[in-house]
Amino acid sequence: MSFAYLQEQLFPLGNPPCRWHISGGWAIDLFLGRQTREHKDIDISLARQDQLLLQKSFPRSNFTCIENG
Repeated sequence: MSFAYLQEQLFPLGNPPCRWHISGGWAIDLFLGRQTREHKDIDISLARQDQLLLQKSFPRSNFTCIENG
């Protein structure tokens, strides 16, 4: 997964119905302004009460809920 793929997947969303943030490895790479390694997923953090709203914005995505981790 490349930086270009990340942009292609996330930025066409326009205004999602809730606040969300990129986390994990991509967050570090975005902070650094360069890709430091190959990524196989995109980690997104959001408030628990908003999870269903955001899932509707990504209808073709596979979500895994990580709690307390």
